[in-house]
Amino acid sequence: MLTDTHAHLCSASLAGEIDAVLARAAAAGVSRIVTIGCDVESSQRGLALAERYPQVWATVGLHPTYVTEEPAADWLESLQQMARHPKCVAIGEIGLDFYHPEPEGWNWEDYVARQQTCFEAQLALAAAYGKNVIVHQRDRSGTACWEALKTVIAPWQGKLRAVFHCWLHPWQEAAAVIGQGHLISFTGIATYKNAPEVAACAAAAAPGSFMLETDSPYLAPVPHRGKRNEPAFVRATADWIATQRGITTHALAAMTNATADSFFGWAGPNQGNHSWMPDEPCRQFPSSTSLPSPSLPCLTSPPVLMKSAGASPLRPNVQEGLQRRWNCSPSARLFRRS
Repeated sequence: MLTDTHAHLCSASLAGEIDAVLARAAAAGVSRIVTIGCDVESSQRGLALAERYPQVWATVGLHPTYVTEEPAADWLESLQQMARHPKCVAIGEIGLDFYHPEPEGWNWEDYVARQQTCFEAQLALAAAYGKNVIVHQRDRSGTACWEALKTVIAPWQGKLRAVFHCWLHPWQEAAAVIGQGHLISFTGIATYKNAPEVAACAAAAAPGSFMLETDSPYLAPVPHRGKRNEPAFVRATADWIATQRGITTHALAAMTNATADSFFGWAGPNQGNHSWMPDEPCRQFPSSTSLPSPSLPCLTSPPVLMKSAGASPLRPNVQEGLQRRWNCSPSARLFRRS
């Protein structure tokens, strides 16, 4: 049985179809799915799904392209509370993104600084709660974002592990992060003809160093490329990688499931040993004063969301493109490309 370690089950494109999506996943041999949080609301909804479906687990986090959009001033406190939920298995999706332009009202330098502040705060949160992290990184060109991300995460080596999701870099970069105890994760991109470096990493990575994911509803693998992705399609990625490695899909599933067990704490002695389980659905949380918390000195004053004075607005066509990618309203909070 396979594990889809990164899916956006709260995406608008899957709305109203979760039962069918999970049934198709089970039919394809996918027994566990980790749904990813990108802001407070999606993290809450992900945990609600995890409470409802035993095969679903969740992460909580603030995605770098949401750092100027999160409406809750106490977002970090909310994530801290959610991190203690029995079905929260990691902090994420967090990281840096230099691909998307700065939002209207922000200049680039302040936007990047805001991303880094939120990233560092969530790394501290993960370390304090003994969670690993799901890391996002995307460059428009070059490697500036990748280099900046490595600098931010370096001091946390030995305190937590990261999985660099949707791996896109050459093998020398993969070998370096794996050597530091981190993981890489492969999406359907590994099956694309125009991604030979990703394919090479998928063939070369040692057992225990990588996991599989869909990043659904994005990045469907061949032969589903161009369609809406969903957890069932991780089977196609697994079949392809197994062929490249000269092993059976069953063997690859056993290998990557063991890695997921270790990374997400499914096989550890503390599995299920949490001090708090909500009495109500996880959209509501007890006040912070009722919760025993580890010491988080750098998290006690979350940054206040402020726009940079004097920043030039984006061109109308760019702003319209961003709105289409976000595909959200203030009330809907749907996902942009992750």
